[in-house]
Amino acid sequence: MAANKNFSSLLSPPPTRAEALSLLWSLLRIASKFNDFSDAKAQLEVAKRQAVVYSLYAPKVKRIMELKKL
Repeated sequence: MAANKNFSSLLSPPPTRAEALSLLWSLLRIASKFNDFSDAKAQLEVAKRQAVVYSLYAPKVKRIMELKKL
């Protein structure tokens, strides 16, 4: 049980509502700069694939500088 508690303390907290909205607005702002719809659609597919790959290999702990000594 103690190991579970230590591991859960290493996980990053979910983003706040403000952070999520900021990311959404940034994505919308960048998306509006594409002149060619086909190119924009292709770039969206690239971003989706990158998100999948990142989710497979993303670190399960905070960055090393944020870890406190246990």
